Amino acid sequence: LYAAKNFKGALVDYKDASSVKPDEKYPKDRIAELTALLKAQKEKDDAYNKAIASADSLFNLTSYVNSRTGYQNAGKIEPEQEYPKKRIKEIDDLLAHRSNTENEYNRLISVADSFYIDKNFISAKANYQQALTVKPNEAYPKDMISKANNQLAGLEANAKSIDESYKSSIATADKLFADKTYDRAKSEYQNA
Repeated sequence: LYAAKNFKGALVDYKDASSVKPDEKYPKDRIAELTALLKAQKEKDDAYNKAIASADSLFNLTSYVNSRTGYQNAGKIEPEQEYPKKRIKEIDDLLAHRSNTENEYNRLISVADSFYIDKNFISAKANYQQALTVKPNEAYPKDMISKANNQLAGLEANAKSIDESYKSSIATADKLFADKTYDRAKSEYQNA
């Protein structure tokens, strides 16, 4: 059992052997050695379990950088364990995805802001909407879509007003032309 590293089983058998021959030194030496080994293993297991519990807790709180450190510490305590390695890879993937998402969001917002500044509200709105597909909970693109909609409504109202003024000037100019009041008709056509 000792050679197979089944230390708990070996300890039980060495204790049995020691009870059969209490004066034998060899079983007592092995008992002392195994007791120390098992105590050290328990301390190591406890430290590993504590590190894993802490890292899991941080992971569940989405504190990925700190939980990654916790998993690394657990991996140093018990390097043969696969769980910390698996979690570290999962965190690295999440952080890479988060970084890509953040970069794409920032790119779309930058393009949208440029369009907005240039008063190209339709393109600005389209890019803000794309940014929302990347990060749906962000308030900024929603606010800017609302502002773009207000600007577009204002432009539309202004365009209607200009169109109505144009039609009115043309109608007046046509009437003046028909009445042969050419100077005033010319002025209205220029106004149109």
